Amino acid sequence: MLTRLLALGHDLLKAFFTASGDGDVGEHWDLEDGRILKRLEPRPRAYRSLFGEFEIHRVVYGQREGQRIEAIPLDTHLKLPETCTSYRR
Repeated sequence: MLTRLLALGHDLLKAFFTASGDGDVGEHWDLEDGRILKRLEPRPRAYRSLFGEFEIHRVVYGQREGQRIEAIPLDTHLKLPETCTSYRR
């Protein structure tokens, strides 16, 4: 029973990530402080939860390729933790 419940949770979380898209907000992202970030090459992200491991594909933004990533809209929208492991209480 527990195995089936965990498998169902995995399938539902995978469907949620798929339905959430990749976070692409356009070629450029205008920040409130006036800076304009460019869409960079998509980056995968590992995510580990009670229901298993996932790889989330998302769009990232920064000044240019090879420099620091400054914004990841999907991570912000989904309120993902900075680490690859889901939050624990």
